Amino acid sequence: MEQEVKVHKIEPADRMFTLAAILVIGIVGFLFLKTVSNFQSLPQNFPREINVSGDGKAYAKPDIAMISFGVTSEAPKSQDAVDQNNQKINVVIKAVKDLGVNEKDIKTTIYNLSPIYSYEKPSPLYYPVSDGRIVGYRLDQQLEVRIRNFDKINEIIDKATSSGANMVGNLQFTVDDMEKVRAEAREKAIDQAKEKAATLFSQAGL
Repeated sequence: MEQEVKVHKIEPADRMFTLAAILVIGIVGFLFLKTVSNFQSLPQNFPREINVSGDGKAYAKPDIAMISFGVTSEAPKSQDAVDQNNQKINVVIKAVKDLGVNEKDIKTTIYNLSPIYSYEKPSPLYYPVSDGRIVGYRLDQQLEVRIRNFDKINEIIDKATSSGANMVGNLQFTVDDMEKVRAEAREKAIDQAKEKAATLFSQAGL
């Protein structure tokens, strides 16, 4: 009895595909084992982080009042405008000092010297237009005064205006040492953050 034997012939293309598949599997297996090895070699106290935040508020009673006094002078010459304004502002400064305001609580915040131009006389239908000629100078000077005795606020305002100040404004109440208030708020925020962190660490078993 004759028996037929079938022989399967492996083509070169099949052989290359098989080798490539084995190579890819080998590389993937190597990378997997390397990753596992690296993970197992990590120290047991590998750092873990918890981020927390805290809010802090601080309240302070206003201890100073800040107010602005202004003086304006006009003159044909710039030096005359400066001289006149200096004379007026010195009278105002002396007046507030006489009522107990310390010199360190008085400072100039605005000092602006500008030219004054002449304007052509327009018809009733048009706005005035400058002809470019300078006919004088205007000096605007403004002081910021800090008043620590609140009982004298009205008295200082009346004295300054009667002494030549032709502008009064921006009265506001504030705290002299704001950094102290901010430091108190920061301290409260840090304490709150610490409490949050301690609670989270305890609940997480850290």
